Amino acid sequence: MKWRRAIGYTWAAIGLSLALVAGYDLATLAQDPQHGWQSAFFEPSWWSFQIGMVVFIFGCAFIGIGVALGKRWGDVGLRVCGPIALLYLVAYDLLGGERAWWLALLALLLTVFVGVSVYFVYQARRGNAA
Repeated sequence: MKWRRAIGYTWAAIGLSLALVAGYDLATLAQDPQHGWQSAFFEPSWWSFQIGMVVFIFGCAFIGIGVALGKRWGDVGLRVCGPIALLYLVAYDLLGGERAWWLALLALLLTVFVGVSVYFVYQARRGNAA
């Protein structure tokens, strides 16, 4: 199945790059004296959500490797994490606010990719996927 390797390695590459960028941005923000970890600007629940999001994205990258290698846990992980990522991306597309056009286009392309990959992983175990 050619699509399995392509989807899995794409999930791994995009997940790893997004997790590194988000982790770097979060670490930079945490060191800021005005809005950082030591200030009272953000609530602890905001920090825990942001850290959890970075961990979730790293998990998606790990799951992508499992999908590319044809492991059962990769398929199960993508069945769990894929719809969650899809809901987040659809909400970001609809309610993301003002942003650059290229960022909106990338988010839309990523939403389509996640939707297609979730469809393929559900069809693969049924034996309907090519």
